[in-house]
Amino acid sequence: MATYTIYDTPYPTGRGPGETAAFVSEGFCLAAFLFGPVWLIWHRLWAGLVLFAGLSVLVILGHWLAGLSWSIVQFALLLIAFALGLEGRSLLRDRLVSQGYRLVDVVTAPGRTIAERIYFSRRRVSEQPTARSVFPASFQETPVIGTFPMPGGF
Repeated sequence: MATYTIYDTPYPTGRGPGETAAFVSEGFCLAAFLFGPVWLIWHRLWAGLVLFAGLSVLVILGHWLAGLSWSIVQFALLLIAFALGLEGRSLLRDRLVSQGYRLVDVVTAPGRTIAERIYFSRRRVSEQPTARSVFPASFQETPVIGTFPMPGGF
């Protein structure tokens, strides 16, 4: 079972509700690990691409200038790719937040299509009108600290 975080724009322009929803799977990103630079370009994560390239160049320069063995260089590049696999989803979430998306739901499901069904069924239920409160309005407006209302209303 995978966990998906769902991000949506608060006020989609020209689209119906939920049409701008973005589903981000949580966990290790194998595609980012195996195809790091291509994955970063595909998702337009330019800062991550610059950081990945910069670290890779530093490791290779360490091989040339400091005389590091080739096995150490390969291990360091593998660690960089592993770190990208671990943090790839976080980079996607950060990009969505910077574009104005907000976290609206978290769904656990065996696949993305089922996660979409669960999310949209929850959304449809939450859009239905809710029942009115049974408490009088004067009771709801009384500020409370702990279990006792404050004298004078503050």
